[in-house]
Amino acid sequence: MMPFPIFLKSFILFVFVILVLPAQPAYSSSAQSVPTAWDRIMEEESIKNIAYGYASLYKGEYSKAAVEFKSALQKNPNNVHARLGYGSALYWLGDIDKAYNEFEYALKLDSQNADAYQLRGIIKAGRGQYDDALDDFKKASRLNPGRGDIRM
Repeated sequence: MMPFPIFLKSFILFVFVILVLPAQPAYSSSAQSVPTAWDRIMEEESIKNIAYGYASLYKGEYSKAAVEFKSALQKNPNNVHARLGYGSALYWLGDIDKAYNEFEYALKLDSQNADAYQLRGIIKAGRGQYDDALDDFKKASRLNPGRGDIRM
C-alpha cells in the first residue's frame, strides 16, 4: 500500500495533467480538417500516459517515466508535453543527446515554449555552450517572466 502523502501528490499531479494541460490534436490539420473518433481516443490515452509519466518523474522512476512518455508519443507524436517529459526522463537516465533532440522537437512544435528553452539551455550549459545556454535562458525568461528558476 502506497503511503497517503505520496498517493495524494501523485493524484494531484494526475488531476493537473488531465484537467489543466491542453489537449493537442493527434492529427495533422493539413491532412484532415476534423479529428476522427480514433484520433480523440488516442489523444485521451496519450494524456493518461503523460500523467503517469509525470507521476513517475516525480517519484524518481525515470525508466518508467520514459516508457509512459514514449507511449504517449506513439499515440500523439505532436504533443509538446509528452516531448518535454520524454526528454526530461531521458536526461535523468543519462541519454543527453536524445533528450536534447526531444527539446529541439518540442520547440519545432511550439517555438514559444519557455520550458523547452529552459531544458535545452540546461543541456547546452552542461556541454560548455554557455553563450547559447544564456540565450535559451533569456528566451525562456521573456516567455515566462514569473519563473524565478529560469533566472537562477
